Amino acid sequence: MARPRDPTALKVLKGKSHMTRDEKAAVDDEIYASSGKIEPPEYLTDKRMIAMFEKEAAYMERVNEAAGVAIYGDTDIEALVTLVTSHYRYLFYLNKENKARDLADKQRYNAMKNKEAAVHERFVKLLKLDPSSRVDFGGSSGDDADDEF
Repeated sequence: MARPRDPTALKVLKGKSHMTRDEKAAVDDEIYASSGKIEPPEYLTDKRMIAMFEKEAAYMERVNEAAGVAIYGDTDIEALVTLVTSHYRYLFYLNKENKARDLADKQRYNAMKNKEAAVHERFVKLLKLDPSSRVDFGGSSGDDADDEF
């Protein structure tokens, strides 16, 4: 899958020299759906998560100021919250795994890893993310030999 195209304002800001005058002039014609301030939502209550959210939001606002258009805005809040919560969930499970490794009892560590692997496998099958869910192993219902082209 190809990467999404960068907005022209961002290309100009980065100083891409391969752009034509028409492409640089297209900055005024581009439509930006983002607007508003990037503020943490009320349901984000953890102080560490809010600090990370505000750090990333400050970067987004600096890009908006430098580009002169609202590339980032209130439409990006949900994606930023997902990034922050995913990061802290990762840290939580990493800490949990490191604590389990430090235990003298290796059986507890193995039990925890097996339980997490089973949960992961179940979600992969439920969401149909495994390769076998994309392949049809069933035979065809009709006879291909009878078909004429």
